[in-house]
Amino acid sequence: MRKGEPGYEEWRAKRTAYMRRPDQRKKQKLYDLQNRERRLENGRKWRAKNRDRMAEVNRRTAAKIATSLPLRIGRLLHMARLRAKDSGITYCLGKSEFARLMAQTTCAVTGCEFVLEPAKSGKQVGYSHPMAPSIDRINPKRGYVKGNVRVVCVWFNLAKNRWTDAEFRDALKKGFKGLRRGGYLH
Repeated sequence: MRKGEPGYEEWRAKRTAYMRRPDQRKKQKLYDLQNRERRLENGRKWRAKNRDRMAEVNRRTAAKIATSLPLRIGRLLHMARLRAKDSGITYCLGKSEFARLMAQTTCAVTGCEFVLEPAKSGKQVGYSHPMAPSIDRINPKRGYVKGNVRVVCVWFNLAKNRWTDAEFRDALKKGFKGLRRGGYLH
């Protein structure tokens, strides 16, 4: 049954109530484990058959994420969790830390407002705006843990790279002194 078909809402309500029963959840979990390969294969077949539909859903989802700060930060945290898993870094952000990060509308370091639109000029056309939100680990050697994660501007995160705040601050001071001596800053 598909969304929009007659009787869909009634079917969905019954299905949801049925799946909330603890005994049924256990059965479903067991079924999922026993039939994992078959279910994955069926999913691959369905996606191959419905490429256009999937592309449209992905476009709509990307548009929502691009214009909503909480959705954008949620997506960034999801990608951070995947990166942490791939590289063996600790990721243990609880709901309270997640909510704190989602509430931010300005860069934690510069105080600048976040921009949610893609860059419109330069080499970055279509990519994240330099003032878009980005997840930063304060101390890169520690993982994505409470107190070590903040939301900053993309440009700051790229410039800081793998340095700690103190290392980055020292590099900026030395860099500005050199720029002043060279006549780039007045």
